[in-house]
Amino acid sequence: MTSKASNPLERGDSAQPRRQPIPAGAQIHLVALLPEPGEYLQTYVRALDHRIANLETIHPASWAAMAEPRPCTFGEFRAGQWRWHFLYDPQGMSPEVSTAARAAPLSGEVLEEVERHRACALVFLMTSPEEASPMDRMRALAEAGWAWLDVGASVLAWPEGQTIMLGKTLLGLEPQDLEPEHSWVFVSNGLAHTEADAHWFRTVGMGQFGLPDLLARLPRDPMGEAELESLRLLFETLPPAMIRQRGVLPPGGTVKMGSRLWTAARPPDKIPRLASRFGFQYLA
Repeated sequence: MTSKASNPLERGDSAQPRRQPIPAGAQIHLVALLPEPGEYLQTYVRALDHRIANLETIHPASWAAMAEPRPCTFGEFRAGQWRWHFLYDPQGMSPEVSTAARAAPLSGEVLEEVERHRACALVFLMTSPEEASPMDRMRALAEAGWAWLDVGASVLAWPEGQTIMLGKTLLGLEPQDLEPEHSWVFVSNGLAHTEADAHWFRTVGMGQFGLPDLLARLPRDPMGEAELESLRLLFETLPPAMIRQRGVLPPGGTVKMGSRLWTAARPPDKIPRLASRFGFQYLA
């Protein structure tokens, strides 16, 4: 989205800053990692103005700054009923942010970029139009996140989905082109819990779309390649369909993946203690 407005730094200062650096009540959020600290904010505002149509007042006077417990600058920006909150930390991720971002499995170049980052930014989507779909909200958050890539961020992370991506992995994928099939950017899956006789697998991050995560249990022994392949297909295929349809399988509903038929069922009486914003849909 491209705005025809003039320099956003010259459009007044009527926007009111958030008084807390980490706001309450955000719909979704992301973390951007930058290799070096610097004077990014005015450049970031210009990148936002290029990406977000009808961007309203953003002025340095509307930002707030704190020196303790960590130095940071924070504020908000708007476009109609859309409202975002940002925080820039020139010292990198705080311990709390680092714990959340590092919940994603890290290896190779991603781990290297996380280890060497020296500054970070958080972006929160606070409000959206009533008619906006969950995918619309994710695109809006992505516009603000991609603007950090425009000014030099090397990594974007979605803590709720435990996903973390190199900026170059996202090259060529513009926020306005994001579809449910791109849920792999925001939602992860994997082994969640192991018992004596079974493994529990789950998705992580479907709450960002207002949906429950998927939960499945497979016998620990034997667990053949065909079952694992069916589970992989389930976790790759069903989340995009749920996001597109904005719903879940009805009780007793079935879906066939590979050689196995999965059924939406009531979970067993004893399930692992796992967190998910909107609970789980259990598939047997």
